[in-house]
Amino acid sequence: MSPTVLSFASALGWAGALGTVVAYALVSQKVLSATSRTFQATNAAAAAMLTVSALAHDSLPSAAANVVWVLIALVALVRSRATDPSGTAETFETGAVPAEDPRSAPLDVVAPDLDREPVLA
Repeated sequence: MSPTVLSFASALGWAGALGTVVAYALVSQKVLSATSRTFQATNAAAAAMLTVSALAHDSLPSAAANVVWVLIALVALVRSRATDPSGTAETFETGAVPAEDPRSAPLDVVAPDLDREPVLA
């Protein structure tokens, strides 16, 4: 492979690596939701770039892992599209959970009865 092609593939690899790190950092800092389309699209694009770089450098295990990463992100994007075709749901763009979502309801806490004798089995 020509040095120019390898240089281009390496540049793609660096861009892909930067994309995955930035996406992960934004999720970790709660700027993006892990279910957001922005996060999933960034992951898909970055993993595709890493795949090209890995293939150019004959790193098949890395290429295979990144192909799987692309597929995971694409499935998440397709599922989010099915859930919200307009792309306006807050859960996909801002990470906010709508109030009517049962996952956002407070949990009932049941305190132990401290006046009762413990039963030993």
